[in-house]
Amino acid sequence: MFMHICFKTPFPSDNLNKNVFLDFSRGSSSTYFHSSGITGNGHSPGGLSDEDVDSLRFELAKIEDEIHTLRQALLTKERYASEIRRQLGLGPLGNIKQNLTKGWQDVQTSAPYVRTRESLSQAGQVTSAALSSMGVAITRRLGEMRALPLPSAPR
Repeated sequence: MFMHICFKTPFPSDNLNKNVFLDFSRGSSSTYFHSSGITGNGHSPGGLSDEDVDSLRFELAKIEDEIHTLRQALLTKERYASEIRRQLGLGPLGNIKQNLTKGWQDVQTSAPYVRTRESLSQAGQVTSAALSSMGVAITRRLGEMRALPLPSAPR
């Protein structure tokens, strides 16, 4: 159950109405303070009526309460998961190692990685063949040069 209270602040420099939402739905009260954006002259942003602004503020308070509840539930589950990991002997470093291993396996099986690996393998084979034939050509040329007579020194 929500209760909505609207009041003016006692400070003359703050000419805005303040909205307070009290939530009694969970056995304890949560309070939300919001500035409605309605100035002392009764104008609201976007031409919304007072009723529309109040309705939106009420909805915002409910959503903020749900977000708070979900954050608490997530924190509880994270603590529970951490406790289970500790009981299993899985420390933070083991978890990081497991994540890295899984990530590397995912990379190795990805289509871009496979295509790149195959292309580089093919390029390596072509390069090896080219260097081998160049080595054969150099060896043959050196053999030919050895067979030539050495020029005599000028006298």
